[in-house]
Amino acid sequence: MLSFVERLKELISDVESTGGNPVQKLSPPPDLVLRLKGYAIKRLRGEREPVPRDIEFFLLEGFNEGSFEEGIRVSLVHLGEMGITDFEEVSRILRKVIDKRLDRILRRDRKRQRLYHGDVISIDDAIVQSVDYAWDEYGSEPTILYNFAKQRFLILWDYLGNQWRTTGLGRFLLELKPLQAIAFLLTIDITFNAGWHDMRYISAACLESLLSTENPYEHIIVPLHLGTLKRLGIIRSLSGQYREEYEMTPLGKVVVESVLDDGNSMNEIVAALIQNEEQGIRFEGSEKELKELEALITGVIENTTCQSIKNAIDLYRKGSYIDAARVFFPSIEAIANQMLSMAGEDVGAHREFPGLARKVARLEELKLIPADLSKGIEIAFSRNKVLHGEYEPSEQEYAYPLCVAAIIYLRRILAEFARLRAERGLAPRDNGG
Repeated sequence: MLSFVERLKELISDVESTGGNPVQKLSPPPDLVLRLKGYAIKRLRGEREPVPRDIEFFLLEGFNEGSFEEGIRVSLVHLGEMGITDFEEVSRILRKVIDKRLDRILRRDRKRQRLYHGDVISIDDAIVQSVDYAWDEYGSEPTILYNFAKQRFLILWDYLGNQWRTTGLGRFLLELKPLQAIAFLLTIDITFNAGWHDMRYISAACLESLLSTENPYEHIIVPLHLGTLKRLGIIRSLSGQYREEYEMTPLGKVVVESVLDDGNSMNEIVAALIQNEEQGIRFEGSEKELKELEALITGVIENTTCQSIKNAIDLYRKGSYIDAARVFFPSIEAIANQMLSMAGEDVGAHREFPGLARKVARLEELKLIPADLSKGIEIAFSRNKVLHGEYEPSEQEYAYPLCVAAIIYLRRILAEFARLRAERGLAPRDNGG
């Protein structure tokens, strides 16, 4: 659990400082993929019928669902890590790997069985064995880390700079403690999940099944998800070498329950960071967000709200995240009120503006704030357990991501307010320094 998260953080930190490893961006040329698919089909057509039914699943998952091409891609990266890049040599090795995989399905891989008994092996066979293993495991360990980070939008490829770069989600991960980090990563998965057929992102339903007492894991969790859950320490194997039986770890149970909770505070920060990225706004750490917020409040908002936000910032820096959030979120509503008043709206009309949700929706209608900001504030405010008094003082760490989300929302709505004041030609406010 902890080692995977730490290695993931090391990867993100390396990308931040060096641009990462460009080998991990390698993709198989289309003609190589076609040649290897053709080679596999030719091999199968040369077999005496009937063949094991597993061949049907090999073709379905490999050709229809893309796992064959992904296997070639991770194999290509693995070969690149070993310095093997010559096209013909790569093709020859991959044909041998495909032979091994087909022989295994056709139940003819005698050579592989002998290897387990300490027989000698040639260098070429060792390379093929290594690549076959990388294909099976969705890549070597470095590739697994890069794939995991890329798929969860922690890093992305900068085509102009020709290197990897860290996203806001990745930078925020660096600030989290191990258990918080795992909850954050699982929240990203359930946010991105497209339904029961999604082979990449773990669903809430999958996590719920882990809490079942019937131990059905091997039947309902796809292999890629199993690998992710094991790496994160959510489940562990109960089995021998060839059985697929698992149980949830005690820490895994705590994390999964927190992620499935309606008040999971990671939801807000994930949404806020994704929205930032979509708007081209770089999140460069919570401390920088805080400094930008401090720079904005002076001269933009009236004294009472300004002082409230300063008090909340002081509470945040002392680690009193619950009390800070209880000030940050009402401050968002106070700023929304000022913006609506400047636009000629009567914020005292409770029938028209019964709460923050309607106020930010109206600001969006007036094109005073972008749609993503309106939706983000509304969702965060409506399910905010802090404001409903449901967090205990001992649960400060649970409120931390919600606090950072509030800082991001505050900073963004204040930037829109500053723009509105400038458009109206209003002079900066005097907030007493």
